[in-house]
Amino acid sequence: MTILMDYREAMNRQLVTALRSHPRVELETATLKTGDFLIDNILLIERKTFTDFVLSIKDGRLFRQAVRLANAKKVATMILEGTSGDIKAIGMKREALQGALICLSLKFNLPVLRSMSPKETAWLIVAAAGQCTSTRRTEKHPFPRPAPAKRTNIHQQQLFILQGFPGIGPKRAKLLLKTFGSLKAIFSADPSEFKKVGGIGNVTAEKIWEVIHSQRGG
Repeated sequence: MTILMDYREAMNRQLVTALRSHPRVELETATLKTGDFLIDNILLIERKTFTDFVLSIKDGRLFRQAVRLANAKKVATMILEGTSGDIKAIGMKREALQGALICLSLKFNLPVLRSMSPKETAWLIVAAAGQCTSTRRTEKHPFPRPAPAKRTNIHQQQLFILQGFPGIGPKRAKLLLKTFGSLKAIFSADPSEFKKVGGIGNVTAEKIWEVIHSQRGG
């Protein structure tokens, strides 16, 4: 199989070594506009560490990437790489992380595969590619893609993420997003700014701030 790897992934020596050591893999470096790996022009994979996953939620990059992956005329998936220790150190509560994962799986129809290490990521890439290739030989349309995700759905994804915070239901999520304009602005705000939103008092404001800035999860 031929794997086109985005040039930025070439810095991950463990991953590159693991891929190159596989007898079936021909690894090439390229500049990919969407995703980090393109295998046999069939499978498109975005790889993220837990740290990058959280940062991409905060700056809104995750859902822009999800739109591009969902609109690609390829089988698309995401690999989330890291250990339980990484989860504890990333500074975001499980509820917010789970909200993002639910959005990717149910709203964008993007499977999220879990990996513990670069070596395991390499194994997942090869195994997933093998599944796609073998299925394609026997079925005319092995992986029908869902209807392209519309950009207007991004607003719904943002609301879904906000509802994962303590004390925030659909109504308060809409008010927060209307007041601040983006997730990035909300994640950068002080507790006193949250209280400007109707229905959010001192306790809820402090809980939101704690979820965003806590240095340990769980």
